[in-house]
Amino acid sequence: MAAEVVLARLQYGDQWIKKDTIPLSDERGKYLRLTWPVGTESINVKDISAIYADPFSKENRYWVDLIGKRNFDTEDETTVVYEYKHDAFMEVNALQVQFAQQNTIIKANIKSKAEENQKWRFQSREGSYYKFATNDTVFENPIAQIPSTRDALWRMEIVEGGWENSQNAPSLQLGWIPHEVYFVARGEPPYILAFGNARLPQKYKKYSKGLLDNAIANEKMGIIHHASPDRKIVLGGPEMLVPLPPALPWKKWVLWGILGVGVLVIARMAVILHRQMKVEKEE
Repeated sequence: MAAEVVLARLQYGDQWIKKDTIPLSDERGKYLRLTWPVGTESINVKDISAIYADPFSKENRYWVDLIGKRNFDTEDETTVVYEYKHDAFMEVNALQVQFAQQNTIIKANIKSKAEENQKWRFQSREGSYYKFATNDTVFENPIAQIPSTRDALWRMEIVEGGWENSQNAPSLQLGWIPHEVYFVARGEPPYILAFGNARLPQKYKKYSKGLLDNAIANEKMGIIHHASPDRKIVLGGPEMLVPLPPALPWKKWVLWGILGVGVLVIARMAVILHRQMKVEKEE
C-alpha cells in the first residue's frame, strides 16, 4: 500500500519540520503492517491515527505557477515582498511555494486581493514553507488549504528565512478545481452538446437546481452516467461567439420625443398668445 516512505521530524532554528503522514493506495485490507529498515530499532512509535478518505471529496486539482516580482517599496526593511498576478478566471482553494534551490525554508504571509484599489487580505499567516533533500528523497511542506477565492493579485511577505540578498524569486503555485457540469439526457441518443453561444438570452440561462441536486443525491442508483464524446461539429460558427449589440433604448427615446412635442406645443401657444396680445394693444 506504501513503500519507502520518508518520515521526518527536524528542527531548523526555532521551527519544527514534520512529515508524519503516509498516503495509502485504494487497496482494502483488514490489517495494516508497518515496517522500517534494520538499524532503526530505537524509534518509538507513540500512536498511529487513521484518516478515512471521503469518496465524494476527491479533488482533481490543477496548478498554476506564478513568477513573482520584488517590491522594494515596503515599510519594514526586514520583510522581503514579492507580488504576483494572473489573468485567469478560476477559484483558488490551495497554494504552495516552490524554490529554485533545495534545503530552503521560509516563514511568510501570503495575501491576495481582487483589485488594485482594495486592501490585502490574509490567505496564510506566517506559514512555514520548505523544501529539503535527504537520502535522495525530497520532501516539502504540505499544501496550504485556503477558502475559495477568485482574486487575481497575490503578495508574499517573507518575514523569516534570510531572503534579503536572494536573486531567485520563489514561485507561488495556486491550486484550483474546475467546475463540473452535469447534463441530463432527454430522448434517444446520440445527443448534441452545444456550447459557446454568447447570444443566449438571459431568461434561458436559468436551470433547475432541484433536479440537479436530486440527480447527484441518487448517483448510486445509476442516474448519472459517463458519456463518450463523438466527432466535433460546428453549428453556428465564430459569429455566435460575438454577443448581440445592446437593445435600443426605445423607452428613453419615446420619453424624449414626448418631452420634445410638449415643448413645441408650449412654444406654439406662447407665439399665438403673443400675437393676440399685440393685436389687442394696437386696437
